[in-house]
Amino acid sequence: MSEITSKFNRRNFLKGGAGVAVAGLSTSLFSASASAKQPNFVGNSSSDKNFWKKVQQQFSLAKDSVYMNIGTTGSMPSSVLQAFNENNELVAKYPWDMQNKFGAWPYVSEMVADIAPGFGADENEIVLSRNTTDGMSPIIGGLDFKKGDIIITTHHEHIGGTSPLFAAAERSGAKIVVVEIPVYTGEKKLSKADYVKPFAKAIADAKDKARLVMFSHITYKTGALLPAKEICALARNNRTPTLVDAAHTIGMMNVNLHDFDCDFYAGSGHK
Repeated sequence: MSEITSKFNRRNFLKGGAGVAVAGLSTSLFSASASAKQPNFVGNSSSDKNFWKKVQQQFSLAKDSVYMNIGTTGSMPSSVLQAFNENNELVAKYPWDMQNKFGAWPYVSEMVADIAPGFGADENEIVLSRNTTDGMSPIIGGLDFKKGDIIITTHHEHIGGTSPLFAAAERSGAKIVVVEIPVYTGEKKLSKADYVKPFAKAIADAKDKARLVMFSHITYKTGALLPAKEICALARNNRTPTLVDAAHTIGMMNVNLHDFDCDFYAGSGHK
């Protein structure tokens, strides 16, 4: 890890690792023909009732249901559900012969090329993983932590990220520093600076031993939106890589990874 932080153009170094990803996006491997069957919407205004009626019609939810759980797979739009079923049938029909018949798992390269612009990323910066934890685990496990290194995270992280993090720390002898981010109580409006300050202090206290900053873009405990761009800029200025847990971000808000300028960004496309 010391080599990473002492002599690198971060993005070029990480790109050069053939498959090292800025974003680990969870997805099912849909076929090209199925994924092309998307509804054609006209209008996009939040006040456009016809637009939102069309959005509503894309789901198979019962009309008397109000679905608010985004922490699991959730309800798929009908077109996605159809593509998912078609792909499952394809894999069931050719379980051992996918490489020979299709050249690779169904159309992965084409999917990466299609989705990368939507995340403000280049095609070679995207890796498709099974879920957020599956995206984060190989990144954490692949970083060369040494005894005495410091890993900075928060007290609002999900076990899907902290489990591989603590395993890597125990294996390597690195120390995990847990910072307490502020929690909105209704008494004082929180600013971006309020969230950045705890990270700044932890990095300063670590001196030159900080080797990773890992935090959630949207925390699962309170739904707080952390200022990812500002936190990543702070870490970058201190030559410390960043790993962003975006399990609750993708699909909920616009994402531009080049603008964030993070090193790793793992999320769940199925949500």
